[in-house]
Amino acid sequence: MAYLSVPSYVIPGTYLENIRFIDGLSSIVNIELLLFSFDGQTKRLLADELPGIREFVGRFTFTVHMPDVLLDEHAEIINVLEPIARRFVIHAPEGDGKRFVAQVQGWIAQYGNIFFLENVAGRDFDEVATALDSLPICCDTGHLLIEGKKPLDFLSRWGRRIEEVHLHGTVDGKDHHPVVGTEKWFVDILSYLQHFNGIIHLEIFDYDKLRPMLMKLSELCDRWRSMRQA
Repeated sequence: MAYLSVPSYVIPGTYLENIRFIDGLSSIVNIELLLFSFDGQTKRLLADELPGIREFVGRFTFTVHMPDVLLDEHAEIINVLEPIARRFVIHAPEGDGKRFVAQVQGWIAQYGNIFFLENVAGRDFDEVATALDSLPICCDTGHLLIEGKKPLDFLSRWGRRIEEVHLHGTVDGKDHHPVVGTEKWFVDILSYLQHFNGIIHLEIFDYDKLRPMLMKLSELCDRWRSMRQA
């Protein structure tokens, strides 16, 4: 059965302030900790708040969104968060796919197969996904829509490897817009989501915009759960 996730930034505030807010959203099971950068300020904030974040292990599972461009030094993120995080989401690279594959293979050898490979608009996903054929996949619907691709086609091709879906729409070529529920591409993937046993991550960074989408997806998940139990 699929379960719902949101980012660690849905209201202005720190990781812990957001987690405490999300704790009031009963349908949310997973939080994706956003590490888009790992500068000194982020390191200090994470060190200060990690004890408080640990208190929510059990209430939530955690995934981690790694920086867009992976550097060797980002292994520190894994070292710090692996005790509480189930998976680390990494972007397909821009440019040198061979270097990226070698880097990720090294991390797999050191840490185990704890990564999700995410498609990114304008980047060659197929090459690295084929080379890293043991990696589970994170399907990002917004990136596919920006490229003019159908999410259903991606899900059909990679479905057995997909363990997380970043669900969001586009407006005027910009992603991270909430799904209304009537979009054709979304209606087309409902059957897939109904039988999906992974994370449906609502990748919206503003709770006011997220709320209607969350209500819609919560209702759908409740309905699908009831159908399975019938």
